[in-house]
Amino acid sequence: MAENEIEVISKNKELMFLVDKGYSQYQEVGIEIPKNQYGLMKTYLWAAVAIVGANVWYYKFFLKSAVEIRTVSLLDLFILLIGLTSPILACIAFVLGIDTLRGRSPNSFPLGQLTSWKDYIQSSEVSAEIFYTSLLDTLSESIDRHRKPNEFRGKRLRNMSRLVIASAICGFVSGLYHVFVSIEFNLM
Repeated sequence: MAENEIEVISKNKELMFLVDKGYSQYQEVGIEIPKNQYGLMKTYLWAAVAIVGANVWYYKFFLKSAVEIRTVSLLDLFILLIGLTSPILACIAFVLGIDTLRGRSPNSFPLGQLTSWKDYIQSSEVSAEIFYTSLLDTLSESIDRHRKPNEFRGKRLRNMSRLVIASAICGFVSGLYHVFVSIEFNLM
């Protein structure tokens, strides 16, 4: 009889350990990852808005004077096209971010803040093994349910970061070219 009780206690400790690990993963997948993703998304949205604003300011002041002063070459048109690509890419990143934020639904946590499950098991009439097993099943289902939206938002974030970086590079190349051309023209 004593060996059977030791085995039951040992199995319950193993199950309790698995529940602790599962719950920490459940909190990470359900709470921490979405919170970090939404923080990054807001950053990319602000970066996209800043890039569009910088491009509008740039085209308002610099290109107006550059086009009036001299004739436009094929290279100038190519650089202008690269420069116009910058706000377009930033707008696409902005729309992608807004669309992702618009489609978000509140996270469902069937377990809530599971802090007193050890007290619950001591006061309930259900055997510990059945309770831990059902709790592990619920944790597993919850983790799987949260993974798919996290992966979707992760793909969107990667695309947004690529668009914002490409937009910044296009704007920088275009702006740098036009600054050097205006300095060269003023020196002549």
